[in-house]
Amino acid sequence: MGIHGLVSVGVPAGQPVWLLYIKGAILVLSVVILGLAAWSISIFGGYNGVLVYGTGAGGLVIFVVIKTWIVYGGALALEIWAPQYFYRIAAFVLYILSIIFWLSAWAWSASLAGLWLGYNTLGGVLPKEYKDEGSALGACAGLGALVW
Repeated sequence: MGIHGLVSVGVPAGQPVWLLYIKGAILVLSVVILGLAAWSISIFGGYNGVLVYGTGAGGLVIFVVIKTWIVYGGALALEIWAPQYFYRIAAFVLYILSIIFWLSAWAWSASLAGLWLGYNTLGGVLPKEYKDEGSALGACAGLGALVW
């Protein structure tokens, strides 16, 4: 009896309308996060000095944003235009994966933001690139925690 609602097809009849607005807000915030993550990658050109090779946390955030567009955008479109194709169990599994990926992305971004902003050279003066990288990743972490 309890699992019947989860394996059913279609949008639940009593689903509040404000959930659609929350999903829309998640999609809008993810666009802002995408811009910040792309900026954090562009600061060092994919090479983060001597500390990290590759795109690092910014690359993970971009992956999570694209995955969010697919999951939440697809669910939103199905709920509005084709509710008969909305499989609740698939949505449930994808939402759980989104929670895990967003937690990983904003936690790693926060960790690297602390690394870049806490890195002191030249007698306590923080180089501009380090400050920009830390600020971009810190903003990704903050907004990512809000989406999470």
